[in-house]
Amino acid sequence: MARSKLSSIRYRAVLWIIIGMGFFYLYFIFKIVKVFVLIGGLAMFIGISMYTRAGHIATKAKEINCPECGKLIKVVSRVDACSKCKTKLIDEGRGVYKAVKPKK
Repeated sequence: MARSKLSSIRYRAVLWIIIGMGFFYLYFIFKIVKVFVLIGGLAMFIGISMYTRAGHIATKAKEINCPECGKLIKVVSRVDACSKCKTKLIDEGRGVYKAVKPKK
């Protein structure tokens, strides 16, 4: 399934935050192992910084109308995907995006 670049970055950031919370939870179960707090804090920091970075990227992204569904979306790179209908989009030049359907 195609996923837009911003959605992919946000998904990974949330995974890092959940992993960090999991390590914090392990620390509260096993009070002796303080390494869990360090790993959890590092994972939370990575997730929060990725989410912040995605926010900065989203403010600079171009807004276009998806050629397939017609909804307004943000594209980050030359090859991206519609966040609504999941169609893969390729920039043909001068900001014109073409919808590409996967071959069966």
